[in-house]
Amino acid sequence: DVVYKHGIRTTEFFKDYDKHHNGLITENQFLCGLSLVCGPYITLTRDQRQVLVDKFKQNNQGVRYREFCSKMENPFVDPDLEVKPLSIMYQPPKGALSRPGVSLTTKEDMELHRIISELANVVSKRRLLLYPYFKDFDKKSGYSRSITKDQFARALQFISVTIQPQDLQLLCKRFEHPKGKEIDYTAFIQAVDGEFLASTQDSMSYEEKISSLTHPQKEKPKPIQTVTAKSMTSDFEELIARIKHILLTNRIRAYESFTDFDTLRCGSITENRFRMGLSNMGFSAMGKYNLSDNEFKSLCSRYADPNKRQHILWRRFIDDIDQVFTGKELEKSPNTVVVPSEATLLPRLGATNWSNINDRKKEQLTAVLHRMKSNIEQRRVLATPFFRDFDKHNHGHVTLFQLRQCLTYMGLHTSDEELQIIEEKFTDGEGFNYNEFLQIVQYATKLVDGLSSYSAEIRQLIDSIKAKVIKERIRVVEFMRDYDRLRSGRLPRATFRRALDLCRFGFNINQYTLIESAFASSKQEGYVDYIKFCDEIESAVTVKDLEKNPLVEVNQYSVSRDVLHNELTKEEHDHLQSVMTKLAERVRQRRIQLFPTFEDYDRVGNGNVSKSQFRRVLSVLALDGAVSDHEFAVLTKKFIHSVGGRSDVDYISFCDCIYDMCGFEWRKP
Repeated sequence: DVVYKHGIRTTEFFKDYDKHHNGLITENQFLCGLSLVCGPYITLTRDQRQVLVDKFKQNNQGVRYREFCSKMENPFVDPDLEVKPLSIMYQPPKGALSRPGVSLTTKEDMELHRIISELANVVSKRRLLLYPYFKDFDKKSGYSRSITKDQFARALQFISVTIQPQDLQLLCKRFEHPKGKEIDYTAFIQAVDGEFLASTQDSMSYEEKISSLTHPQKEKPKPIQTVTAKSMTSDFEELIARIKHILLTNRIRAYESFTDFDTLRCGSITENRFRMGLSNMGFSAMGKYNLSDNEFKSLCSRYADPNKRQHILWRRFIDDIDQVFTGKELEKSPNTVVVPSEATLLPRLGATNWSNINDRKKEQLTAVLHRMKSNIEQRRVLATPFFRDFDKHNHGHVTLFQLRQCLTYMGLHTSDEELQIIEEKFTDGEGFNYNEFLQIVQYATKLVDGLSSYSAEIRQLIDSIKAKVIKERIRVVEFMRDYDRLRSGRLPRATFRRALDLCRFGFNINQYTLIESAFASSKQEGYVDYIKFCDEIESAVTVKDLEKNPLVEVNQYSVSRDVLHNELTKEEHDHLQSVMTKLAERVRQRRIQLFPTFEDYDRVGNGNVSKSQFRRVLSVLALDGAVSDHEFAVLTKKFIHSVGGRSDVDYISFCDCIYDMCGFEWRKP
């Protein structure tokens, strides 16, 4: 016990005396090493030390210290197990190492039964998890599962359990160790919490267990079970369908799990390697999906290699299960009808067939789920982290006891009947499927058009800001964030205007006032919610929280061209119509592509060129002969566009107008 608790390596205290490395030392040397091993932890009498010497003494040659160290350090494990991997290890029966409890009188036993019943009722009603509270006090090395009486009383106080001093004294008397006088808190938790299991005991006594190990009885022959070919085929088909379902739902690529084991690429591997390949896919006792020995033998018998003994045709197995994704060699038979992958989905293993449930229970389930969903939406509770804290292996399932704890933590109180209906609906062979449960009760973030609640004037102003942001690649939030030192999402109106001035939007006082009133903060008067403003502007580029809604269809924001708002006089409009008609006729006759030549001069890629570049492009395309100087001035006046303080020509709008007049398909002359 001392060696295990304190992690003492006993061999280190004796080997220095063994000069010849033969495992023998003198009695005095053994006693010196033993005193160093025990140290301050335990005191042995002279008689006890002499008993140890007599036990491990080898005639008159010395004491076998290595045998003593092996018994201390390896009480249940063979130290040379890697040399003898097939050796059968002795396993003590359950409860053989447990410490006996203190015996009580009949009156004390009745009183103890009353106390434990009251505590068990409190634990059941409040759904308390007692073990972590007591485990925090168990800081001793070796994990002794025992704490002091003061620590035991303090742990009960932490969980707000009121208990009388005489009752506490009786509990301590019942669960204390006979020698150490410390409290076995695991035995106490097992007594008051039916879900906790600290230790068990075999139905066989310790002596019977030892007798069965030394004199094993012959096993009775098991009756031979008759398995028909029909039942064997149906079981195999069900197994393959279940494997296909798992591959489809988890998107597992089975081929990559086996190809490394087939070094000769012959399509045949041994049964052991086939089992390792299945383990790589997750079909093992340590994996996510357990595959029993009978199921594995069924696969081996179906895909056995007829030319090699104990070999499996793994490629045949892969071809069968990969049909869940697509058929093989479809290019050779293009008229083959492919079955949709969704047709291979199976109901959850161990789940209740809800179609056979009566209507009353379905109505109760709908009502309780609707009540939970409303409660979560009103309180804005994020329910997923509560379940993931218990799902250590990320399997999407928790136990029923953990479900009750999660509902308690979230404040979703239900009756026992309602809870039983929820468990029946979402429980399968692996436990409670909380992912399917949360898809119903967890609120979803709704994407709402932010401009729908604004007036037409503010919508037009925001559209102009979005157009400038897209053209000049401005990130408005970067200018705002520098002024928000506390990251509160709010700015004073004067600071908000100063940040907008840095963006060079060129607003007047009325426009500033309009934006500030539209995005005024509801938490603090005189402040502007700049986060809401920036989200609205950034919606022209992308949709916020798109990673939470991957199926949302995002529509590209179209920027209105400013050249469409350039006003001309009636005479200039007539000249423009005349020259555009002449240019469109030449482009239609010669099928001229306008964009490539303009894009050669547009090095920035903003859709604009200078006036001289615009005239040069017309000359290259042999269109300048149809345009006089006056008509060119009208063209540039119509399609002029201001970018960064410069007045350039918007060739994109010009080309689109020419193509429309020619009747070409959009941007495909």
